[in-house]
Amino acid sequence: MPELDAKALGAALAARRVRAKLSQEEVAERLGIGQEAVSRLERGVVVPSLQRLFEFAHAYGCGVDEFILPTSTLPTDQAVWLSKRLGALRPGDRELVVDMVDKICDRLKR
Repeated sequence: MPELDAKALGAALAARRVRAKLSQEEVAERLGIGQEAVSRLERGVVVPSLQRLFEFAHAYGCGVDEFILPTSTLPTDQAVWLSKRLGALRPGDRELVVDMVDKICDRLKR
């Protein structure tokens, strides 16, 4: 069974906060918690509850999967995450990324 990587989950929370253009203080205020609590969660010192993940997702205007998929070690989850990332790119850029991933995979299989 895959293990939860608290630091990776925290990094995903922090990255999404930055994308939402919010400070830790603003997030803390929205969630009714202290700024230090937000910091501990983002550093992976504390693992958020499922309820807290939903609160973060609501504050950032995204789904909980935005935090879970990038931190999963399951290839199917990683494929979903990669698909979402690719979907945000222009067709030519998507082609470039897919080509790069293909070459990297070929090289690492050796």
